[in-house]
Amino acid sequence: MRCQAFALLLGLLLAHGAAGRRLAGDKAAANVDTTLPAAALDTNGSLSSNLPDADGTVEMKIINGDDAVAGQFDFMVALFMNGRFFCGGVLLDNSTVLTAAHCVVDTKIVDNPSALTVWAMGNQYPVDRIFAHPGYSASKIPQDNADMTFDGSLHDVALIKLKNPIPDLTSVALLPAKDLQLSDQQRLQVAGWGTTETGRPSNVLQFAGVEYLLPYRCPSDYDDVLCGGGTGQNTCNGDSGGPLIVRNGEGKAVVVGVTSHGPDCQSQPNNPNYAYGFYTDVPVLEPSAAMPDSCGGGAVAPAAS
Repeated sequence: MRCQAFALLLGLLLAHGAAGRRLAGDKAAANVDTTLPAAALDTNGSLSSNLPDADGTVEMKIINGDDAVAGQFDFMVALFMNGRFFCGGVLLDNSTVLTAAHCVVDTKIVDNPSALTVWAMGNQYPVDRIFAHPGYSASKIPQDNADMTFDGSLHDVALIKLKNPIPDLTSVALLPAKDLQLSDQQRLQVAGWGTTETGRPSNVLQFAGVEYLLPYRCPSDYDDVLCGGGTGQNTCNGDSGGPLIVRNGEGKAVVVGVTSHGPDCQSQPNNPNYAYGFYTDVPVLEPSAAMPDSCGGGAVAPAAS
């Protein structure tokens, strides 16, 4: 059932991606508030963004980023579990959020959507259902971030459906065209609210520029993972579930990756070339993409137009 539900929702989104393009292009950018509320802060002033560390992964953060301005990332959302911020995500339409599977599976919230709320455009919205990619497993994330050469697919991606559509939505993240090609060292963007280089959080949305690495230069053998970083802005520390973005000719955000995992680049402060993050490749999540054996090994059927 989970395989079918994930496949159907993904197919519908990809088949009707043009709707998102019209929305993003037709509505004028508003002064949307992307500053997290004070309730997201612990009493000691730190964000409650740490995921359970049972899988040995490093918490994802934006290091040496810049403050986002109004209208720049209106499609960004924050995920709250029992009232505390823990991951990021992006709006694909007015009721669908794209995030990382480890955000919802490793926290076990995938089976308890009522404990999850999505903060978007200054308001919090209840969640109806959570769809983690059925091929994801926490055991696939490199333990202690020591070995980044794992075979196969990571599938670290999930979709969240809200109970009600967000009214007056001004912007969504676009899904990439099938023929989108990234070039080596092409400049991309990441964004999130995680802990900064000061060791303190910023409830003001942060963004950073990163460089894309071609697959043969990427220190990961996953066939659905992108590498980005090497700019001194430490993209191995970008908010979990947040986007890896390329801007199209109109300046619209196209999400090409979802922040997954990375090495502990904070232990290498004088070696920015070490700081590469790993992102689930969004373009491979198309209707023709093969589903895992647990789903019968079939392909995701394209949605009817």
